[in-house]
Amino acid sequence: MTIMTESSHSGERRRCDATCHKARHAHCECICGGRYHGKGSSEAAQEQLTKDWLGNDWREHKAAIEAAGGSFEAAVVDAFQGAPA
Repeated sequence: MTIMTESSHSGERRRCDATCHKARHAHCECICGGRYHGKGSSEAAQEQLTKDWLGNDWREHKAAIEAAGGSFEAAVVDAFQGAPA
């Protein structure tokens, strides 16, 4: 699973994916700079990425949004679209 991608102006694409998340060596060569390197699985890396962006209590926010009839995924998309670049 790819959790982050980056495209350069020259068209080069870089990403952070399962190769990084499941790595057993110490050196990370992807765009995460080692943050999600060797987490054991893409799910664990995604969990850490979510915590990094939304805080450790993101599950509580998700539950509150969904209890009010909202979509957590839509709230996240809205937050990212409103975030400074």
